[in-house]
Amino acid sequence: MSRIQTSIDPSFIQKGVPVKAVDVMGFAGSMAAGIDQAGFDVIAKREPSAFHGFGVSSLTYNMPWVEAQVADAADWDLPAEDVELVYGCPPCSGFSQLSSLNTKIYAHTGTTYRGEGAEINECMRWLMEYAADVKPRVVIMESVGPAFKIGRDWMESLWELLKERSGLPYQLTHVNMNAAWVGGDVVRPRYFFVAHLDPFGVGLDFVEPRSVMDVIGDLGDVEPGDADWGQVNRPGQNATRVRQTIEWLHTLGRDWVPGTRLPQNTEGLEPPDFWLKAKPHQSKRAGYRPDVYSHWYSEDPFSPHRWKPDKPFGVIVAASLDRAIHPTQPRPLTYREAARLMSLPDTWSMRVLVEQNRADELGKAVPSASAKWIGHWAKMSIEGTPGEYAGRLEGEVHVIDVQTRKQIDAVLQSPGMFDEFYAAGTYADPDPETWLIDRKARPREWWQRSDELGLFAAHAPAPRVVKAPREVSGATKTRVPAESARSIVRVQPAEVAAFLAQVGLTSAQAAEKLGVSVSRIHELTSDTRPASWLNAERWSDVQEVLRG
Repeated sequence: MSRIQTSIDPSFIQKGVPVKAVDVMGFAGSMAAGIDQAGFDVIAKREPSAFHGFGVSSLTYNMPWVEAQVADAADWDLPAEDVELVYGCPPCSGFSQLSSLNTKIYAHTGTTYRGEGAEINECMRWLMEYAADVKPRVVIMESVGPAFKIGRDWMESLWELLKERSGLPYQLTHVNMNAAWVGGDVVRPRYFFVAHLDPFGVGLDFVEPRSVMDVIGDLGDVEPGDADWGQVNRPGQNATRVRQTIEWLHTLGRDWVPGTRLPQNTEGLEPPDFWLKAKPHQSKRAGYRPDVYSHWYSEDPFSPHRWKPDKPFGVIVAASLDRAIHPTQPRPLTYREAARLMSLPDTWSMRVLVEQNRADELGKAVPSASAKWIGHWAKMSIEGTPGEYAGRLEGEVHVIDVQTRKQIDAVLQSPGMFDEFYAAGTYADPDPETWLIDRKARPREWWQRSDELGLFAAHAPAPRVVKAPREVSGATKTRVPAESARSIVRVQPAEVAAFLAQVGLTSAQAAEKLGVSVSRIHELTSDTRPASWLNAERWSDVQEVLRG
């Protein structure tokens, strides 16, 4: 074990002030929600045209200040402002355990569906190339655990690409973590690629995961009529069939036991009429009747599973709203319940997902709690006070393994000779309250429906102008020109700050009253983004809400 001395104190960052971030293949927004809560101002989103804007509508409905672009990766615009974090979660199917047995070869390229040579991994390269052009102080990429276990060489080749293209001396830390220990309440082990210009580390305080019913038990049954709240099942026959099945089993003195799949509860029973297909077709599976839906027989990982009420949830995936059965209610999970298990705050609207029937966008994402945790330690790195644990030094890179309680305890109780820690006084306060997700509460009114206060309606990105190159560790950053913001009379930030002081509100309290992010309040009370100051036409309405 060694202690690392660091005197890094970046003068361009004021502690506690949001710094800019760009979302690259963050999709529907749960990662952005966590990064926002970590104290970053997410100003832009870049998605590849290959995915047809997957997730963009949901994020921009909830974060309308984000400038989104869907285009070929080579055509992504650089942000108009200095950005200190680029993050994303590009598709992980090349390393996913669910596809790890797939050895099919693409005829036109000779590549496979899995492993380092998987064609889909090109998305990760897109993220690195864009990050290299932006030159932030930290780059974060999330993936499944096997991306590190079997894809480490690929990850480190991306690191080399990032360094070579940017001309900056990025360091690399591999972080293997689990949402279960950081307030995510789901057993979701994942890998984070963290490239950083400043010392990086994490704290070693963690929390115990809650049970499924601790997370969703207060929501009760479905609640139609409020798409923003989203306490509704995905439309289709599946939810009806699940409800019918559980009620039918009750009439026979049976139950769909939590912790099991359906066939474990129907032994000796003939399938009822609502399990029969209108148009039978021959099944390729032995023992399956052609006129019965396959889930009546199936016990594979893709079949419906009823979750235990007193245990943490597993992983929300694209099909969870069809196949994850509520522990006590006779139905699958709702949109809001899946959002809770992804640790999205209750203020995050489900309207776009409900109306577009995009339940899959909840599963192809990063739990907000995981994003806030890694984002918090990224911000501490940028501010010069990293988390105390730098990880295990392996050659030129560090490895942080905190996926299991056993790994965490091993570091705490008997650090190994290759474990590195920052010297006392140079690292951040590890108090979990600083990185636990703020779940917030269901709003009385959804500002997303009309933005009656005009907090976002007149919001425009800062004009994209060509800036003088900024020196960053011997290299430079440049920006591209773009359209100018339209002329709007805006309230000076000093006036807004003075009013908050007059009514005795902190930025967090003001954000809660207005139903916006703390980053948005910072924009209204500081000189960082004049094009984002409050439209003067709305000032009296905003004052009235803040007084209330």
